[in-house]
Amino acid sequence: MRNESATTEKIQQTLTVLMRGGRLFHAVLAEGPGREQLARRLAQAALCEGEPKPCGQCSHCHKAEKGVHPDILVYGGSGSFPVEQVREIRTQAFVMPNEARGKVFILEEAQNMTIQAQNALLKILEEPPSGVVFVLTCDNKARLLTTILSRVTVLSLEEDISSQEGLEQAASFLREACIGSEYTALAQLVPYERDREGFGSFCGGLRRAAESLLLGRLQDQPELARRLTRLQSARIVAIIEEMEYTAARGGNMLLLTTALPGRIRQVLERGAS
Repeated sequence: MRNESATTEKIQQTLTVLMRGGRLFHAVLAEGPGREQLARRLAQAALCEGEPKPCGQCSHCHKAEKGVHPDILVYGGSGSFPVEQVREIRTQAFVMPNEARGKVFILEEAQNMTIQAQNALLKILEEPPSGVVFVLTCDNKARLLTTILSRVTVLSLEEDISSQEGLEQAASFLREACIGSEYTALAQLVPYERDREGFGSFCGGLRRAAESLLLGRLQDQPELARRLTRLQSARIVAIIEEMEYTAARGGNMLLLTTALPGRIRQVLERGAS
């Protein structure tokens, strides 16, 4: 099991990489143990006026740490998350911030949102007002709609791939699908054409490898890291998540395994736009 210090270290590493470009994505989903801590650190970083973010010294950081910043709004939690709360969030998103240059909405335990609530959130997640950041948390993103997942950047704090062999297999597939032989990538998926559970496990490892690439931690694939932008890496993560979700809900395995390499290759062919 992951201990508290390891979780804290991973949270800090994730923040460091995300803020390297100077700003956060407008919508982030934190998944796994430590997600609440990560969500609050992301909110602090989004409003921070110092460097590096979060600096821990400015007034916004101090208020965020104390949980009293008026521009960090928290919704959800362990109970129900009805559509009425989402409607309130949509209204509040267009209200000017009180003190900071923007606002952060933390939506805790988003898996508790009803289907109606998730659908009501889609539009503003895709096109939020300027300066507004959404940070969602969940125990398992598979419990959210694929349409929600396609609009957020997933930051997973779950356990890493269990073996070096699994990481190497996932990284090898990514390299072949992106810049190598699409035929070789397809061949790696043949064993899963009749193995739904195995394909789900493979997608889980593949997703974590792609997230490592997004966060700059896949050190043994330098060519792949050079070729892929952050946005392209995020799009590949979203494709893998979609495939994982569809397989878990009874999708045609032959179609899924055949389509996955091509869908990933299209991300590079379309460029970084």
